[in-house]
Formats: sequence, C-alpha cells, structure tokens
Amino acid sequence: MSLYRAAASPDARATAPAAGLALAQLLMEGNRAQEAAEVLEHLILGFPDSALVPQARRLLDQARGAIPKT
Repeated sequence: MSLYRAAASPDARATAPAAGLALAQLLMEGNRAQEAAEVLEHLILGFPDSALVPQARRLLDQARGAIPKT
C-alpha cells in the first residue's frame, strides 16, 4: 500500500490527531518546543472535534511556557 493511499483512507482522519499529539510529545521531549507548538496548532485547528484537543491544548500551553511540564 502506498503512503498516499494510506493517508487517504477513511481511518486517516481518526488517527491523524493521535499521530500529531504523539509527534508533539516527542518534539517536547527533544526540547523542540517551537516545532511541537506548530504541530499542536495544526492539530487543534484541523481537528477541532477530536477528543484529543484538550490534551493538545495543555501540551501547547507547556510548549509556549505558560504552564510547567508535569
């Protein structure tokens, strides 16, 4: 299966927020907060109905330095 076909599958819309959140968490662990913030902003704006948005908002606040890491 090609990468394009996998991304165009009906499941892609459901898994994209989880993948974005996981990527942002990895970026934060690698001290790449600015890049994590960009990924999180895309997740929040692109998938506003996702159940992961509250977690993404909290991590975005951490990336911006608004709250300490837990």
